Amino acid sequence: MKKQKKFISLLLCLALTFTMVTVGMTAYAQDETGKSDTESGSAGNSSSGMKIQKTAVANGDGTYTIELEAYATGSKVITEITEEIPTDIVLVLDQSGSMKNPIGAVSFDAYSNNESTNARHYERRHNGGSASLWYKLEDSSYASVSVEKQEFSSYAERSTELVNYETNWRGNLTSDCYWYYSNNLYEKVGLDDYKKVALTREWVSRGGWFNGYYRYTYTFSNGDSITSDDDDTVPDLGSHAPLYTVEVDDTKTVYTYSYTNENGETQIIGTSIGANTQFGETLYQRSLNADGGGSRLNALKNAVTTFANSVATKAAGPDGDISTTEDNVDHRIAVVGFASGTIYGNTNYDYENTEVFIGSEQYKYGTEAQRVYSTALQSMSTSQGKANVAASVSALDANGGTLIDLGMEMANGILDANQVPDGEKRNRVIVVFTDGQPGWSGYDSDVADSTIAEGTKAKGNGVTVYTVGVFPGADATTTGDDNGDDTEKANWFMQNLSSNNGKVQNPSYYLSAGDEKTLNNIFRQISDQIETGGASTTLNQAAVIRDIISPYFTLPEGTDASAISLETWHCTGKDASGYTWSANPDAMGAAAAINGDEVSVTGFDFSANYVGTETAADGTVTYRGDKLVISFTVIPKPGFLGGNNVDTNTSAGVYENSSATVPVLEFNRPQVNVPVKDVAVMAQDKNVYLLGSLTAAQRKEGTAVQVGEDVFLNLTGENYGLETWQNAFVDISVKYYGTDGTTEIGDQTDLQEDQTYTVAVTVSPKEDAKPTSGGKAAAAKNGRDTAEICVYKPELTFRDSEVYYGDTVPDDYTANLTDTSWKHGETLYSAVTMIGDMPRLDLEYTPDSTKVQDGKIHTKQDIPVDAVVKIGETDVSEHTALIHTDCEDMTCHVPAGSAFLLHVRTCQLTVIKIDGAADEPYVFDVYKDGVKYSEITITGSDSQTIYELPVGKYTITEDDDWSWRFRPVYGDAAVLDPENPTGEITCTNTLSLQYWLNGFSHVLQNVFRGAAH
Repeated sequence: MKKQKKFISLLLCLALTFTMVTVGMTAYAQDETGKSDTESGSAGNSSSGMKIQKTAVANGDGTYTIELEAYATGSKVITEITEEIPTDIVLVLDQSGSMKNPIGAVSFDAYSNNESTNARHYERRHNGGSASLWYKLEDSSYASVSVEKQEFSSYAERSTELVNYETNWRGNLTSDCYWYYSNNLYEKVGLDDYKKVALTREWVSRGGWFNGYYRYTYTFSNGDSITSDDDDTVPDLGSHAPLYTVEVDDTKTVYTYSYTNENGETQIIGTSIGANTQFGETLYQRSLNADGGGSRLNALKNAVTTFANSVATKAAGPDGDISTTEDNVDHRIAVVGFASGTIYGNTNYDYENTEVFIGSEQYKYGTEAQRVYSTALQSMSTSQGKANVAASVSALDANGGTLIDLGMEMANGILDANQVPDGEKRNRVIVVFTDGQPGWSGYDSDVADSTIAEGTKAKGNGVTVYTVGVFPGADATTTGDDNGDDTEKANWFMQNLSSNNGKVQNPSYYLSAGDEKTLNNIFRQISDQIETGGASTTLNQAAVIRDIISPYFTLPEGTDASAISLETWHCTGKDASGYTWSANPDAMGAAAAINGDEVSVTGFDFSANYVGTETAADGTVTYRGDKLVISFTVIPKPGFLGGNNVDTNTSAGVYENSSATVPVLEFNRPQVNVPVKDVAVMAQDKNVYLLGSLTAAQRKEGTAVQVGEDVFLNLTGENYGLETWQNAFVDISVKYYGTDGTTEIGDQTDLQEDQTYTVAVTVSPKEDAKPTSGGKAAAAKNGRDTAEICVYKPELTFRDSEVYYGDTVPDDYTANLTDTSWKHGETLYSAVTMIGDMPRLDLEYTPDSTKVQDGKIHTKQDIPVDAVVKIGETDVSEHTALIHTDCEDMTCHVPAGSAFLLHVRTCQLTVIKIDGAADEPYVFDVYKDGVKYSEITITGSDSQTIYELPVGKYTITEDDDWSWRFRPVYGDAAVLDPENPTGEITCTNTLSLQYWLNGFSHVLQNVFRGAAH
């Protein structure tokens, strides 16, 4: 809260300053119409009497000229005039039931030594850190600590070795090592220029979740791009090697600790060198006990009592005595309380605790309060007025709701009933205090809107409105959210009710307190702004004009203080257009300095050189004074994408001295149009499997987009990989078009043939930003590129297999498929990066049905087998290449459309006759599976072989009509199958008669040899 309070101090100085006195003369600030600033309603200028303006002009060469002009205005009458400007203050105070609750208590604990390194303290700083760093002052109070650090960095060449960031060992410069520095990689261009190297990576799948590798892409400032596969590969950077990283020497970093005192002056606590060095002074962390401290009501009473006493002291004048009225100042205070309305929950509260106070008397909202509006303001320059305000504070109560709108309505009524007479100068302020959200219970939008409307009315009448919140979650550093939770809504309400008008400001008109001490400080700071009399501070040669360049611009490289143009111009008179001027020969003591993005000028005495008239005692009027004109050149910061209505500065103002952190006056913020840079797109060819998909997200991967010379968009990254400032004024659009280049497409699915896609990237000024006059309007820039979508199709390689005549047709052809590959032309899928997982192929095999009967092989010829290929339920046979492997030592004729052959093999059976009579024929019947299949004749003891037999079980019987003298004895049956395709059966004869028939007959001799059955 310390930092915020000192901002409040200087801000309120502008609203509550009452005196501009010099010995023998008084200078009143005047605007161009001749009215003083206080007369024209510009209370903020009354203390400084300054006329300031800032312009920004596009030079047509990519540079912009910034010009700041400042001078004091006024008039001087050669006589002694002393004038005090009083203030009316209406306190609108919460009397709801929750005011009985504790306000909270704050404690401070010192950080231990091992927690007091500069690096840890820097994280806790109040100027951008976690705001948890405090310094104990001599009076035992605590001030918030800011920490600035100055780093010493250099470009370090990455040599052949690099410290591995995971295992701390030194290894080769692999892509995995470079990836660790992906946001800190540079190449050296020229003698001493370093350009950013963009490094991206994508996962390349070989099929399966864990089977793959990373592909790294390095993109250089000249547009060159190289890729490197796998983490452990050392990339070939060619002429772009070596690469560099920016290295900060933490041991040399200088940390400066400071706080701001109650006068708004920066106080240095000390400096320390090295990130891991312990800071020498003891610093503290702050904690809040919400249940500690006294009640909120008592805290409010104490704070307002101190405030009222302080105002009374100011009202007593320089002599401090109310009874001597000559130097008294008529500062006035009115006390208003708010709580309940009428009906809530079927109960009539009859505006309990919603009232105007005069002394201890309470006048209820409505006609009672309206009757006393005109007498509600109590003069703190009188004993009675002081006593009445004290009695009113004592009478504050706590019960009811939080109907702030009724309190604001009464405050407006009081000020309306006490109009400022013509010719009288009087400042007017409303201070609204609340510990809860607007409404009976919880946040009520109707009550909030009604209250804000009353605040708008007051501000429209020149009243400054402050809001002070002590409710849980009160935070003056946020804008809040009208659509958020109740706490966010309450912060939004307080910002909009106050003179912040919904915006976070520094200094702020919305203040938040978490304990009684902070609340006291807020009211004390307000009272401190009431001057006790005498001369007010003027802007002399110690005044500083500061211009902090916006994040979108920077000074050209090499710019130093000598490049800042400082001119002074003497006022020679006035015409219909305003003052007339002539150039002075020098800068009249003005000197410039540059600190990073801040340009500051000091040494020009605005007070002594005020511009206006001097009226002598004889009535002669002469023009006098000089103005200071500062100009310098800025360029868009490298990496800024351009746009319309771009702010040229973060802030620019006139400061009382070099220690002041809050400006007395702030310059306007001129805007310029910055051209959008050219857009170049490099789309990447994509490889998908048959029936695969290409999503919009996958199209983004690998697409390189360059804007201008130094910006590379990451289409898959948050905000395209940019920092917020880079594209704050442009919209980036990425669209995709199909093969025709004109039809916008989304995901591309079930891809069967090669296609193309086009990536179109547009960088355009934001639509709601109408171009300013600051240069030619920025126009959209487009870039596009077309890439191929290569559909990889399956190539299946088959080999033939053997089956046996008469055997069952096979139902498993797995072994026939010897290889599955995916190709695009002659390119294998393994040689490229594929998108998606490899599809599963389902095959259905069908042998030639004309050569199959009842599930059996019914031919001795080769049988072609057809294959149907499916992915899921989709037949992809027409997209599949079938490759046949010829059998060794033979030529296979596979019909078109068939995948492979079943070569049909046959069996053979040998019948052997044992102990047969020489030259005597023996006739045998051959049976297959119990059915006669053939006959053979064997002469004597011999054998016969039957060829091209189907598989089966074979037996024989001897025809005893021919061999009736012999008794046959048969061997075992022969089972012929693919495992035993040959077999034999024996027949042994025993002579049973000693004679035999005369003559013989030659029967069939193995009719099957070589013949088809």
